[in-house]
Amino acid sequence: MKTVTWHSFDLRSGRRGPQLVTQEAGEFGRIVSESTEAEVSVSCWDADNDRPRGGWEAGTLQGRVMLVALDELHEPVWGGMVLRRVSTSGTWVKCTATTLEHYLDRRYVGDLAFDDKDQAVIAAGVIDGMAVDGLNFTVDAVNTGVRLDRAFADNEDKTVLSVLTESVASAESPLEFTVDLEWTDDTKSVLRRILRIRSRIGTSRPEPVAFTMPGPVRDFTFTEDYSPDFGANDILATSSGEGDARPTSSRHVATDLLNNGWARFERRFTPATSITDTAQLDAAAEAELVDMQAGIQQLQLEANLDTAPQINRDFWLGDDVTAVLTCPRFPKYVDADGRLRPGFTRTARCVGWSVNIANRTLKPTLREIEA
Repeated sequence: MKTVTWHSFDLRSGRRGPQLVTQEAGEFGRIVSESTEAEVSVSCWDADNDRPRGGWEAGTLQGRVMLVALDELHEPVWGGMVLRRVSTSGTWVKCTATTLEHYLDRRYVGDLAFDDKDQAVIAAGVIDGMAVDGLNFTVDAVNTGVRLDRAFADNEDKTVLSVLTESVASAESPLEFTVDLEWTDDTKSVLRRILRIRSRIGTSRPEPVAFTMPGPVRDFTFTEDYSPDFGANDILATSSGEGDARPTSSRHVATDLLNNGWARFERRFTPATSITDTAQLDAAAEAELVDMQAGIQQLQLEANLDTAPQINRDFWLGDDVTAVLTCPRFPKYVDADGRLRPGFTRTARCVGWSVNIANRTLKPTLREIEA
């Protein structure tokens, strides 16, 4: 990705509008199952001709258009709906845009019921329910093999996003989703908004692309976290209820850790409201214990945008990548066969990325790193 230009697109139809005159945007990126924001400063005044710049206002209308970054091949890299414009006495208007996953939290589910359906079918059905006056998503949902009974009532005030992240996802097979932008044909005049639903976004390849230091990786941040949101070894899952009628799981405890000298760290959480089946709560608690008993490790790399693996060419959001690092934190070592090895070699998922065109940096965020 050498550079990007910003273009206005109609939010509902996906039809391409004008290219906008912009300042260099700051960082923009994507995260699996979440929306992300970007700020783009758009020129409202044509100083060469001493007049307002044509098309800028309609091309940035909040709630009506989306701003899309196209690379040098005119392929979409990032796109988001304009939610906010801030003007001053100057010639630039700051526009805040948010990726289309945000729209899932702006629509309510209403009255729907599903009996013994795959969780991906339920998710697709909930999304279909917001098709009227919606963003015309193309839903690409792959069955997970997990079948559920789910009922939703309009008076519960559940948004589509809350259903996808709480009510439909199961402990055995949590759902992930993302919105990809693709051209409908070779004319590159209309973008299709594809809402992908999977048990996992991205792929696991036998030989993932590598980010290396020394090499394209300039710096990194390696976080090991056992704070309340990420670490616990005694888990209890609860559901909504009143008083003693509140359904709960049994306590799931990492007894091997406690027997080896760890202190007990408790966590109680609600995987979803209105669960009455204690087996579901037990499954959720067990999955939570697996995720949290050792805490979380998260690695964010800062790489050279020009020499690192390329987004949407060498790897995609959710794919596995390998980090190979040698530095003072991770010095080289001699393995059992007497060979000198890099200090840190781990394969993990790229669950997010951000780029800064001006600084020529790419920051992939890696999670689920095995200790």
